[in-house]
Formats: sequence, structure tokens, C-alpha cells
Amino acid sequence: MRRKCVDYYRIRVCRYCLARAQVAELFASEIAGCDDADTLLDALVVATGWATWESLRTDIHLDVEAARKALALWLSRLLSG
Repeated sequence: MRRKCVDYYRIRVCRYCLARAQVAELFASEIAGCDDADTLLDALVVATGWATWESLRTDIHLDVEAARKALALWLSRLLSG
């Protein structure tokens, strides 16, 4: 059982590192102009993650358009910061 936990943890860490790298590349110019780049990158990783989309759709029952609008608002506020 312990081996499975270690493997699961490694997979989660790898996914997070990949997502962080992709978000850092996608928003490189916005992050570069920020005084607290690491915090902005962390916030962008969470905002753009699948869990966020799933929560908007499942937990608070937004339709696709409403979830898209909520996410767009969140990202625009993060990036205008």
C-alpha cells in the first residue's frame, strides 16, 4: 500500500510541475512584469487547473458559458493586478 501512495504522490507532483511549466510559458510576459511572480504563477496554476473548472461546473452548477465567464473574470483580475 505504501508503494501505491508514493507512486500517486509522484504522479501528482509531476502533473503539477508540468502544469506550472505550461502556465509559466503561456503567461510569461504577464508574469515577468509582476512584482511577485511566484505568487502570480501559483494563482494562475490553480485558476487554470482542471479542478477549478470541475468545481465551477459540478460544485456550484454553472453551465459552460457561466463557468467560462467566471474563469475569464478571475484570470483578468489576476493579470491586471
